[in-house]
Amino acid sequence: FEGMPTLSKEYPEARGNSYHSLKQEAIRAFISENYKDAADSFEAIRTLAKEQRETAQQGTDEHQAAIDVLKDPELLIFQNNAKVRERRQAEQPIYTIAAAVPLTNADKNPFPIGQEMLRGIAHVQDKAVNRSDQSMPPVNLEVIVVNDRNIPDQAIVSAKAILNYPERTVLAVVGHYTS
Repeated sequence: FEGMPTLSKEYPEARGNSYHSLKQEAIRAFISENYKDAADSFEAIRTLAKEQRETAQQGTDEHQAAIDVLKDPELLIFQNNAKVRERRQAEQPIYTIAAAVPLTNADKNPFPIGQEMLRGIAHVQDKAVNRSDQSMPPVNLEVIVVNDRNIPDQAIVSAKAILNYPERTVLAVVGHYTS
């Protein structure tokens, strides 16, 4: 699955802080099944970006890098997936859905509509996983991301991969775009 456990975005270094190295640290923790550290690392990336967005002068590379990080839905999905998997270690069930979206086109260039779709999915997952309403408990919603590249043949391959997801049953699929 594209996007699991690597992320497609690369971030430039800004103000001596490296989003890329923090991201790699988070990915290593996720792969090692150290989900608490992974969630903390993904959260640290977003916290650093929020601080940098507030302190960097608008129009600078540092300011734009912070905005790019905060707009990246994969970081939020991975942060929440790490939280969900940590809860799974505590014997709580996980409900898995797939997001079949075109993150890149046939030429492997970024496909903006796919990022927008993923932002919506990440937002809903974040609301479910981090629910603070005492009347309803959080939902352990894991999202796996599949890049169908908006190509019909790739969509078929993606659908078969989702059906054969090795870790658990995928309950639903959000997507495809037009493929």
